[in-house]
Amino acid sequence: MKRKGWIAVTFICLLLSFLLLFYFRNVHISDYTKVFENVVDSPAVQKIRVGTYNIKSLNMGEGLDSFTKEMSSLFVDVVCLQEVDQNASRSHRLDMVKSMAQAAGYPYYYFFPSMWMVDGYYGLGILSRYPLIKVSSMRLPNGWMSEPRILVQADILIGDRVLHIYNTHVSYKDREMRKKQVAFIGEYLKGKKDTILMGDFNIFSDADFFDIENMHSINRADQHFITFRDFGFPDNIFYSDNLQAMQADVLSSAFSDHNFLYCDIRL
Repeated sequence: MKRKGWIAVTFICLLLSFLLLFYFRNVHISDYTKVFENVVDSPAVQKIRVGTYNIKSLNMGEGLDSFTKEMSSLFVDVVCLQEVDQNASRSHRLDMVKSMAQAAGYPYYYFFPSMWMVDGYYGLGILSRYPLIKVSSMRLPNGWMSEPRILVQADILIGDRVLHIYNTHVSYKDREMRKKQVAFIGEYLKGKKDTILMGDFNIFSDADFFDIENMHSINRADQHFITFRDFGFPDNIFYSDNLQAMQADVLSSAFSDHNFLYCDIRL
């Protein structure tokens, strides 16, 4: 074989090896459960404020101060984050969830990687004023080489009650895959109590709204909260029917193309 042929074969082998490594590395980081020991006591309260925020990698790491100022204007107990980087060069190698928690005064936090980016990770996060007792992550249905999508859970302790917080970011480009992902989530959460699901569901049409059995939602066809620029409503908060939503609103973002959706939940 001529020299050019060997170079082509070598290049193809290296490329395939990298793609396989990328795929299996992403699979490896997407499914796990972690239980925390020595959880401290927390106060019992009658209501909490929760919110969901697609932070667009903090505008490539430049939006930390803006985020901190935004959170200082609202006392939010639990924040679910999407499009989060950890130690990636594109966002100044910032450990975003940790930095956001420390800057905004959240004693409990966790980063859920969904994708390995060679020089860092990308995924979801949670900030909480109440102790985390368990976290877990599972892969959602998806194409073989599509951006990994996960559903993550964080159990938090409020008094002697455990509240189950779920966070996700479903497919944007593939509408049929998005349907499969939300169907998976709906089946998994069906009938659960003391449960709140937040995230970016990439819904931009009333026809794409979906229901989860025994759960209610803040964003729906008859009630739009604009969370993407000035026209979209992809972000949502679902809550089980043994909980009650008292107030919901949107805070315009100073750094992301998504706004911050939040609501008060009576426990």
